[in-house]
Amino acid sequence: NPSPKTYSFWAKSSETARNYSPFGWGSNKKAFTFNFHDNRVLRWYGNHWYIYWDDTSAQDDGEWHHWLVYNDVETIVDSKLYVDGTLISINQIVDTSEDGAASYGQNLTIGSYKNNNTAVDAHFSGSIKEFSVFGGDKTSYASIYYNNGTPYDVTNETDLQAYWKMTEGVGTTAYDYSNNTDPNGDRYDGTIDGATWEAIE
Repeated sequence: NPSPKTYSFWAKSSETARNYSPFGWGSNKKAFTFNFHDNRVLRWYGNHWYIYWDDTSAQDDGEWHHWLVYNDVETIVDSKLYVDGTLISINQIVDTSEDGAASYGQNLTIGSYKNNNTAVDAHFSGSIKEFSVFGGDKTSYASIYYNNGTPYDVTNETDLQAYWKMTEGVGTTAYDYSNNTDPNGDRYDGTIDGATWEAIE
């Protein structure tokens, strides 16, 4: 079930059309998407329960930018988006669903809205690194995690649930640096499926 979380990551893209998706949970209607409509950033929680932020050139200027997204799944108007430490204005909110945020169909996928989907339009066009997940609202740390344009190591931050630096450069595993484990005692390591490594800048 969805719960209030903060997602912090770096991304770059030059794709000016709808860009599925920096992250998602099994459906394009449960994802965070660049340039979804009228060049706006979308976080879709479910039918009649979603939020648009204003257009930002960070979606498609081909440069690295830090993104911090806070999902408030109970009071959607309290969701927030920061880019490079700056709050992005809300453009539109639709919160008329009596059911609120929909349940997630799959586990978190980074760089796509759906696990194991070979469709071209399911995958993010661009690069992603330093992806972390926190429980609750970490927006007061937006400028700290932006760190004047240098990725900030969040390994020892409070409320950290998972942290994939994506600095391995080889292989098919993105290691979790959060020191957290699942009920079986395994780390939340990710499997690289369809993406390719590039040199870290």
